[in-house]
Amino acid sequence: MAASFRNPLDGKFNRSLAALHNGLIEAAVGNLSEYVATTEARVTAIETMNGLAECSPDVAAFGCERCLRTALGRIGDSCAGAQWTTMFSP
Repeated sequence: MAASFRNPLDGKFNRSLAALHNGLIEAAVGNLSEYVATTEARVTAIETMNGLAECSPDVAAFGCERCLRTALGRIGDSCAGAQWTTMFSP
């Protein structure tokens, strides 16, 4: 998931973003009853990123993981520099 964001804390921000994405995917796929997860990652003492990921319950765990990895991997291309991002994927 190579996302490149313009931020004064580029390295730390991108590491925090990658950790947030991976945590979301693992939590959503691991929650087989709901396929939904929320998580938080701290960037600085005053900056926090929050995330939510959700898959349709009719999708198998492998398909859910693949879809989330694809969608979250596109955020850097689609939303670079954005403070808020919402992404929907079929």
